[in-house]
Amino acid sequence: MEFTGERLVPTADGWDDLFFEHITRYRFAASLVKGKHVLDAGSGCGYGACHMARRGAQSVSGIDIASEAVNYAREHFKEDGLRFDTADVLDTGLETGSFDRIVSFEVFEHVERPDRFLNEMKRLLAPGGLFLVSTPNVHTYVAGGKDGENPFHVKEYSPDEFQELLEASFSVIELYAQTGTAGIGIIPCHTGEDRSPECHARLGLVFPPSESPWGEPAPPRVDIDTCSYMIAICAMEPIPADLLPSPEWYVLGESLSGRDADYQSVQELQENLISRTRWVEELQREIDHRDQTIRTLQAEFDDRSRWALELDAKVRELTSQIGKLKNRAGISP
Repeated sequence: MEFTGERLVPTADGWDDLFFEHITRYRFAASLVKGKHVLDAGSGCGYGACHMARRGAQSVSGIDIASEAVNYAREHFKEDGLRFDTADVLDTGLETGSFDRIVSFEVFEHVERPDRFLNEMKRLLAPGGLFLVSTPNVHTYVAGGKDGENPFHVKEYSPDEFQELLEASFSVIELYAQTGTAGIGIIPCHTGEDRSPECHARLGLVFPPSESPWGEPAPPRVDIDTCSYMIAICAMEPIPADLLPSPEWYVLGESLSGRDADYQSVQELQENLISRTRWVEELQREIDHRDQTIRTLQAEFDDRSRWALELDAKVRELTSQIGKLKNRAGISP
């Protein structure tokens, strides 16, 4: 299958970086698919759907409007529970509420009616399900076509435009920013409580000298306005915090298929680090509470000490007055 620029073909020569950029999003999604019924809407040549199937999804259905891409996927990717069909993401013809997870990466910018697309994805989502969608950031996206434009894109969106369209269909939106320098980072862009310390603790990034003169761990320079791609996790009800994917940093040049054991080990170390960080925070809260209790008790002790000293002084004064009165009355002490 020829690579035209419309969809990535894994076997095309010279596009390793682009493939890594794409497959990273599926690695990000893979943490949410174990034991779930998954739809890859706009699955292209099928490599992402296959990756999620290998990551433990109960079933993965890949759909694409191009029969050539579907045939390529069927020929090259075969796993239990994995299937590919030709369908339009605006009107799939699939059963309502039939998927626990829906993934649609780099499709949003290709559709004429994003509102219809989002409503169709919402219709297909089971109660409590999650919809993951990504699109390039118009502020930073650079296409390789004529005049720097991608002829296959209907429109590229700003972060505000992207979020506004998502909020018209979904109640809950969790935005992530994807970028890539020496690696590809996917970092949550929380608009509420600041979780950046937790993100940085997980990543422990060391930037090259061009970005960090001392080569010390530094916060990743990733935000929704300057990122390369925007990723959103959408739902119709609150998403449990422990279900949201952790911030990740994916290193370029490493084999994805041969790093599962190392990846799992890193995940375990990261989880252990976060657990220890939370334990330290809890311990610090206990210490702060203890210190406050000590300060309160010390204040009470000081108050009582002052009262005792004042009482002792009063007793001495009264004793002296009694002695003087006895002397005046001729009473022997």
